Amino acid sequence: MATKKQVEPVKDTKKVLKKETVKVMKKVSGKTVGPKPKFHDLSMETLLEMGAHFGHQSRRWNPKMEKYLWRNQKGVSVFDLEKTVVAVDKACEALSKAFKEEKRIIFLGTKRQAKEAIEKVGAETGVAYVSERWLGGTITNWEQMSKRIKRMIKMEEDKASGAWDKYTKKEQLLMDREVAKLRKMFGGISKLTNSAEVLFVVDVRKERTAVREAARKGALIIGIVDSNANPDMIDIVIPMNDDSHQAVSAVIEALGKVLKVNKKPTKS
Repeated sequence: MATKKQVEPVKDTKKVLKKETVKVMKKVSGKTVGPKPKFHDLSMETLLEMGAHFGHQSRRWNPKMEKYLWRNQKGVSVFDLEKTVVAVDKACEALSKAFKEEKRIIFLGTKRQAKEAIEKVGAETGVAYVSERWLGGTITNWEQMSKRIKRMIKMEEDKASGAWDKYTKKEQLLMDREVAKLRKMFGGISKLTNSAEVLFVVDVRKERTAVREAARKGALIIGIVDSNANPDMIDIVIPMNDDSHQAVSAVIEALGKVLKVNKKPTKS
């Protein structure tokens, strides 16, 4: 039977890791600032504070992510944040160029840590986004997707014009529910005229269906990739913790800023 002296208090592993990581990084590199990016304001130090450097447990890592890792510490993979800062810069540059060229872009992030930031970027820049479940065929079967979007738009227009007045209250209620469902599924991509040419993804492992579709169509894929994911199909890998709400939101915001800078003014 264990005595009170034998019972050890459980330490906060992340706090210990963070403290030790900062200490070792300063000792080895002499700095935590790293390279100065051209397109965003995120630094190694900022990302470190947000917990972007934490990967998954070392036993769950994908060996193909080895080149993006700094070390394994206390059984946890730790990202090389210098590479993260450079990758975010590269992603910003690529998105800025694509946006200027009026290429069709989708921001995809359905996990809790990304939804709010994804929707905010969509609202502020007009770029297409998916923050709910990704529907198979959104890229590879655009013809079918566009039919459902057109139906949603037609139903909304009919309601606004008073064309629904001829229906009973019960029928209008059912149509309202259908529109709400369609809006939830397709609202973020309703302005797309064809399948996406650029896809930004938060958590490529979770969104592997979308990644496969984009790769099949030859779209440029930019993704936040954690240590347990396969980066093979990702053109621009942003190696970092995809479970940190702060870090994920900060990266999405940085990408959104370069789109806002290049957004054309609305005609009055």
